[in-house]
Amino acid sequence: MNLGTMMLAMSDMADKINELYKEMAMPIIAVITGAALLLGIWMGVGFILADGDEQKLKKAKSRVKYYIIGFVVIFAVAALTPMFVAMLQTWYQEG
Repeated sequence: MNLGTMMLAMSDMADKINELYKEMAMPIIAVITGAALLLGIWMGVGFILADGDEQKLKKAKSRVKYYIIGFVVIFAVAALTPMFVAMLQTWYQEG
């Protein structure tokens, strides 16, 4: 397999990954958002049930902190993935 054939195959693969992402991005984001909403409700219930108990309140605050971190990471990845795929696609095509 020569370099030109390999680069063409990589370009085709990048195109297919890009198409797959475009088709699957919204359903995946919808599922993640729904799960995040349910988790947020569960954490709110945890705060309510803590009812002044310092240990339970500390645990609930820790959950909220990790919830926010996870939320930011998930949506940062969702936002950066199309840019990364486009960059790879351009790199392979110019290659």
